[in-house]
Amino acid sequence: MTILKLALVLFFIFLLLRLKLDLGLTMLLGSVLSGILFKMSLRNFFKSIVEGVLEPSTLELVGVVLLILILGEILRKKGSMEKLVTSLQSLIPLPRLVLVLPSSIMGLLPMPGGALFSAPMLEATSKGFNLSPERKTFLNFWFRHTWEYIWPLYPGLVMTAALWKLPVQKLIKTWFPASIVAILIGAIYIILKIPAIGRANNKNNKIESLFFLIKSLWEIISVVILTFLLNIPILVSMVIITFFSLILLKLGWNEKIKLVLKSISFKTALLLISVMVFKRVLQNSNILDEISGSMNHHGILSFLSLFLLPFIIGFLTGMNQAYVGIAFPVLTPIIGTPSPNLTLLLFAYMSGFIGTFFSPSHFCLSLSAQYFRADFKEVLKIMFLPSFSLLFVFFLLSLFTTKLL
Repeated sequence: MTILKLALVLFFIFLLLRLKLDLGLTMLLGSVLSGILFKMSLRNFFKSIVEGVLEPSTLELVGVVLLILILGEILRKKGSMEKLVTSLQSLIPLPRLVLVLPSSIMGLLPMPGGALFSAPMLEATSKGFNLSPERKTFLNFWFRHTWEYIWPLYPGLVMTAALWKLPVQKLIKTWFPASIVAILIGAIYIILKIPAIGRANNKNNKIESLFFLIKSLWEIISVVILTFLLNIPILVSMVIITFFSLILLKLGWNEKIKLVLKSISFKTALLLISVMVFKRVLQNSNILDEISGSMNHHGILSFLSLFLLPFIIGFLTGMNQAYVGIAFPVLTPIIGTPSPNLTLLLFAYMSGFIGTFFSPSHFCLSLSAQYFRADFKEVLKIMFLPSFSLLFVFFLLSLFTTKLL
């Protein structure tokens, strides 16, 4: 019964998306339906809304994303994106590599709404390619997420290692092929779907180009240094860098205020808040625990459990930490403990990760689609074949290296 109710909520969400209702409003209505179907009391439901809106992680998220939007507008006003593209074109003779390189580099920076950093860069590097908003969204999203299997700054990877008391380095070494295959699948998509264009003429020498590249990225480099080297909270880092970037911008204060007001998107803020409310409603309704218990109780085939449980929780929450924390303890008997089968563990991790790919709750996806004004369901269609091709490769690897079936 739990699965049936859940399926109804998901169908309702996708129906509203198909009708082109605003994504933020869709998620709020999905929260209401979830509360009704899972028989939450009015008190518990409104408590979930208040907690979802006012919890520190929500306020930090909204603050960081709005600051990213302001900083992005400052960078556009300064012409930083054009300098970035010119520098990359001078340094790298392959236009299709230049197209996705900023998204890939920004993928090394785990932060809420981080796809908004690379979105304007991809917008700039895509000039001349005649790409649809949906393809831009896919490229920005896909190449940002090729590192999450091996980059030690991602919480999901660290949590997985902690659950099995493994060195993170061991997971990175074993799972390295996952990132390689993800990059190769993205490269195949580019080769097949995006026609090559001629290299832009650029008379800058390599030293000049490197200087302009660093100059165009100093704000982003500074955020990385403050956050990851000096351990300053991301919100504080963004406030500092955005403030100094605004001060240095050669505009009058009236123009600067107009720029800030123009950058702030209440639609984006609504989306972020509604997703956090949706997650809180699911958490307080105990639906995620019921799904875990239901699957374990009915003894679904091992591989089906390894796929479905992380995938569903990843889809519902859009968060790696959620499927790692909820699904993996349930899957421990299949994966093994204290010495897990790392191939099965990767398959389960990837199943949850692919689930987040299709989730409206995944901020990188929803914010990218909103930035490029893309049709969300068309983005999902583009994402389907590359995502499940990646998963299928490691399903086969798991199948041939274990004796579960």
